[in-house]
Amino acid sequence: MRANAFFLGILLVLGQAAVAAEKPAALGPAGRDEQGRPGRVHTVTAGDTLWGISERYYGTPWVWPSVWRGNDDKVANPHRIYPGNRLWISDGEMRRVSDAEAEALLGRQADQAVPAALEDTLAAQNTEDKKDWDIFFSAAEMTGLVTQAELDSAARVLGSSRDTELYAHMDPIYISLGEGEVLPGEQFTLFRRKDLAYDPETGKVFGRFVDVLGWAEVTEVHADSAVAEIRQAYDAIEKGDLLVPREKPVRELHFVAAPEGLEGQILFLADQRTSGAGEDVVYLNRGEEHGVQVGQRLEVFRSLTSVVDRETRQKRQLPDQPLADLLVVKIGPRTSVALVTHAVSDLSWGDHFRRALQQP
Repeated sequence: MRANAFFLGILLVLGQAAVAAEKPAALGPAGRDEQGRPGRVHTVTAGDTLWGISERYYGTPWVWPSVWRGNDDKVANPHRIYPGNRLWISDGEMRRVSDAEAEALLGRQADQAVPAALEDTLAAQNTEDKKDWDIFFSAAEMTGLVTQAELDSAARVLGSSRDTELYAHMDPIYISLGEGEVLPGEQFTLFRRKDLAYDPETGKVFGRFVDVLGWAEVTEVHADSAVAEIRQAYDAIEKGDLLVPREKPVRELHFVAAPEGLEGQILFLADQRTSGAGEDVVYLNRGEEHGVQVGQRLEVFRSLTSVVDRETRQKRQLPDQPLADLLVVKIGPRTSVALVTHAVSDLSWGDHFRRALQQP
């Protein structure tokens, strides 16, 4: 996953799934930890998300960021869970465990049932109206899109005082902005252009895919150029790479209702893939000009063809097939970025989205 041109700080939301499963799934088997505290071992299946698992075991999707806190050493990226992973879930923690750890936990059979919902023990943490909750997230800068106009206005890396052709973290670089164009302390996202991006609705070129390389902060300004220090590098940076003003990630997100009739298509999937699944990022060909706002819930769907009833020989239209739930996390004038909070199928370029049935 990587970011878009408005710019380029995609949000990994620690929050709520947009739509709950149609039927509540069975809870995992009960066990006890080393201190004798009861809990359950959950085996991840396709389509599981941490907020969905939180809903199932705690009775609310909102608590899992707090119970994951302090477990970064257990899971390098807790937003990435895969079928077959095993999680230990108790009233105070949710963490990934190895198969051996899971068997040890299950070997200490609980002498009393673990409650289906543990939300009573966490009620003090969840007294606010859920609709007004902040969703906390960490920011990651990733691949995205830029329009031709944004490319035309981008600054360039001119070189470095270091005797090397590739630049990395903390290296000084010269950029093509001088007095009257930039000030010390301003920050810029560094990126490299890639292939053309086509709007699935019109077939016209929308812009270009880009690889985000990192970001830099201006330290000196001179007449025709400036010096910036690379604060973070995701890849090697070189002469000729481009810069645009960096938009600092927002720290809070609120759910808002999407307008009636909001529809569009997937413009781009992360990492230039042709399909994607849960907890990925997609780019949409609708933005602020079309009524899109951060915090809106959207639904990806595919329209199915009609079939002929063999008995009556009448043509019957099949219902739309829901594919995924989205949460808008970034907007620009004509495009937006959404997190896939739940998916039942791979997504593809050109898939249609609309306002989700469930709204805040």
